[in-house]
Parts: sequence; C-alpha cells; structure tokens
Amino acid sequence: MSDSSSQALEEQESNSPGAGVLPSDDDAPDCTINIKPFEGTWELEFASGDLPPWSGSRLHGGRLLTMPYSVLSGRPTSSADLIIALLEGIAAGALIILAGDDGSEQITDSHQRTIFRTAPDGNRRINEDAASRIPDLALLPIHEKGVAAREIYVWRPNPATAGTQLQHKMRGRGNYTWSLVSPALSASIAATVVATGTTGGDQVLIEQLGTADQAVTHITAPDRGPRALQLSIAGWPGSDISQAKWFEIANFTASPGHTLLAQVLNAGRSLTVHNDGPSATFQLSVHSGLDKDPLAVRPSVQIPSGKAWRFEADWTRTVPNSPLEVLEMDKIGGAVLRQFQI
Repeated sequence: MSDSSSQALEEQESNSPGAGVLPSDDDAPDCTINIKPFEGTWELEFASGDLPPWSGSRLHGGRLLTMPYSVLSGRPTSSADLIIALLEGIAAGALIILAGDDGSEQITDSHQRTIFRTAPDGNRRINEDAASRIPDLALLPIHEKGVAAREIYVWRPNPATAGTQLQHKMRGRGNYTWSLVSPALSASIAATVVATGTTGGDQVLIEQLGTADQAVTHITAPDRGPRALQLSIAGWPGSDISQAKWFEIANFTASPGHTLLAQVLNAGRSLTVHNDGPSATFQLSVHSGLDKDPLAVRPSVQIPSGKAWRFEADWTRTVPNSPLEVLEMDKIGGAVLRQFQI
C-alpha cells in the first residue's frame, strides 16, 4: 500500500491464477484499488478495459469495508468478520463509543502517546508514528447515514506495552453520550445542556483497565458552565446477562471543573463514587437484570464535597426498596470514616 501527498492510497491486490480472473501481474492496474480516505471514495479498474471502473463511497455505489488489520488481526471475508472482531476486542480489551453532537479532540495514554496528530494543513489525522501512537487502539470505520456520526474505538492492550490510563478529551461541540464496554466494567455517560466554549470539552478517563481497580472518571470542562450528567455503570455479568447488576446515577449537576469518579467492585455488587467538586445531589437507582424494576431508588442522595461513598445493596430482593449501606471515605480505597444507611 502506498500513500501520496494528495492523501490517496493505492492498495495492491494479489491476483491468484486459481481465483478465476484474467491473468495479470500483481502490479497491473486491475490489481490496484485507488482509495481516497478523506473523500470517502475508492475505485477498481477491470482487466478487460471495456467496462467503467467499479467505484463506490460511503453513500453511493459499492462498499469497501475496512478494519485496522494490525489491531484486529484476522483475514476478513465479509462484513460479518468486523462484528466478530468487535466481540473479540471486547473480550480482550474494551470498546469505546462516542455519539451525539460532540466529537473527539484527542485520546492520550499515561505514556503521553496519542491516537491523532494535527497535519500541517490543520486537519486531524491518525498518528502514523509508532513511537508516539497508542499501540493496539484503533478507530473503526463507520458506514451509516445519520445526523450525528458515531466514533467507535477498539482497544486490545498488550500488558507489556499498554499504559495504565486512557484520557478521552471531547471537542466541546454539544451534548454527547460516551460508552465503555469491557469485561471488568461497562459504563455509559450522557451529558446534556453542554454550552459551547473557547477551549476543549469534557474529559473521560479510563484507569486500570482490566484490573479489579478499573474506574471511570468524568471531568467537566472549566469554562462551559454546569451540565446534567447521567451515569450507568455495571460490572461483569457472568454468563447470564439477565442477572447483570448495575447502578444508575441521574440528575447529577456537574459544575465547571467538576470531577466525578465511579468504580464497581465484586462483579458490580457495590458502587463507589468520589465527588471531587462541590457538594452534589443526585438520584441513585440499583438494578438487577435488564428488564426489571429497580431493587432500590433513592431520589435525593446528597454527597459532600471531597468524599467517596461506597454503596452496597441487598441483592436478594427479600425486602422491596431495602436500605442501602453507605461507607464514607476521603478517597476510593481509603480508610472508612463512617458507615450508615440511606
């Protein structure tokens, strides 16, 4: 595959004599796919020369389904292979999805490696430098029609080279939903009433991916005013997803610069929230299963500034809306300062 200064790609396709096609050398025009990735078009010539080139784009004509082979390594034969690769990526690492009016500004790991670079023309490009690019993290192509495109990333970290944290910074263009799917922890953060500003948008941190200490942190941009957050978070559901245990935080008003960290332990049986910002009030719901009523709902939980609260529920369903045990700490993993029920 070659790359010219016009950002066009030429991919050489091997022509096997047993493939039932006209015999041509591997470097012949009919063995070359001309791809213009930033225009979203591609073209393939026919060996006979009496037919127009076979062309397409993400909107018209033929479809060219692609995936980063170096990360999702396997021989693709159809679009279904991309789905299989996604499932394998989740099993070995994480799937990150950003949707809504916002988009990614940058993703950085704890070694200051990035997924994007800024080209001389000011446009954003995938970082091709192996030394400064986050290894094993790939932005997948999206072939769909819609008002707002989604960004889907697969991260299959190698323990020998992976950083301990991913920092996902938004551009700050509007409301968004950010989601993480991984074996140890899955989370979804919906941010609304997001005002525009002059600097970058909110940030989401994934820390200690794949370990018992895995956590997700949301940092509100400092110059965009408050926004409403809704957070759903779950641990590993086991083989029966209908028995998944998960928590939902709603009606959380995050002030500028507000940092909210969430972590689940014991396969999702307990939730810890660290409020690194002003005192806040939110609704907490505890769920067991995907289509059942909540085990417990607390419409007005008031967590003080600078404290971490660990919530533990009664998962037996023996008492409807049973009390929740709360352990208060100065930080996640810190000494318990007090214990009470809500």
